[in-house]
Amino acid sequence: MNIPENARQYHYKGPLTSQHALQVKEDLLNLAKETGTRVLVIDLTEVIEADVVGVNALAMAHKALSEKGGYLLARCKKNGEVARMLHLTKFDRIISVQTTA
Repeated sequence: MNIPENARQYHYKGPLTSQHALQVKEDLLNLAKETGTRVLVIDLTEVIEADVVGVNALAMAHKALSEKGGYLLARCKKNGEVARMLHLTKFDRIISVQTTA
């Protein structure tokens, strides 16, 4: 997938769980709503734990971006918790996912 040069980058590490999801969602929605932001790349390769509420924060950002013709790209470890949760919730069908070893 080609990532435009003007794509916004967001790096998150730690747990992507219900306890932290509200802050992550607010951060992502603020980035998504910035003028000119159409592509948001979120690096989740250092996330150690994830749940459905945390993954829902990604879906909300994706929705905000798709409403203005953009998209969210989530980077995560191939066999990591985020990839597993994206697959279990089937969000990997709507969010662009790039996995690393």
